[in-house]
Amino acid sequence: HMERYLSRSARYLKLMKKIIRENGLPEDLIYIALIESGFSSKAMSRAAAVGYWQFIKPTGKRFGLEINALIDERRDYVLSTQAAAEYFKGLYSMFGSWYLAMASYNVGENRVKKEVMRHYTRDFWELARKKRFPKETINYIPKFIAAKLIGNDPAKYGFTDVDYMSPLEFELITVNKPVNLRQMAERMEMEYDDLKQLNPKFKGEIAPLKNQTLELRVPINMKEKGLIAAQQSSVDKIEYVADAGE
Repeated sequence: HMERYLSRSARYLKLMKKIIRENGLPEDLIYIALIESGFSSKAMSRAAAVGYWQFIKPTGKRFGLEINALIDERRDYVLSTQAAAEYFKGLYSMFGSWYLAMASYNVGENRVKKEVMRHYTRDFWELARKKRFPKETINYIPKFIAAKLIGNDPAKYGFTDVDYMSPLEFELITVNKPVNLRQMAERMEMEYDDLKQLNPKFKGEIAPLKNQTLELRVPINMKEKGLIAAQQSSVDKIEYVADAGE
């Protein structure tokens, strides 16, 4: 599992670290995404938490993520990372402890607040020793520490032969009509799945407008080609057209 997650992490580390850094947070928070989802946009938990940072629907919406029949911004590596950064800013300001902020991310801030007030301590380890959190939350912080140690020096821990994926790079185009992404990919002479990997928030083939415009990500040096393809692939009917396996 770890080898696969490390391989996939290379796609997102640079981009996500930049967002976390711009929010004044420690870059190592990126490893929360590793233990939550293994950097998979399609990850979904038993509690219906979705995406890289495993937001449940109410929390995602609380931090401005759009979730509807056509779009799920919890699957978007940029938008969900920004939402996670905002959530962590709030949690850290509440507890003044990164371990308690992480525990809150896992089990909810109200549960952590209750235990902190009941036991007069902000020491995560003391609360863990007293078994004041569920087992999953008690193990969550050691899992994060392990992921961080391995992620920052994989070779030291025996991960010497990881086939790292290429970092995500893209340019933005803007159009004013909804687009069929499958047709657009064909016109750009690229794989549909590759275009969807750049734009994972769209649940199916159709990319609808938001505030009268549609912003799409295309590979580097394909901006002009992408703009023409998007304009030629516009649709009048907005409907959910499922991807294979969805």
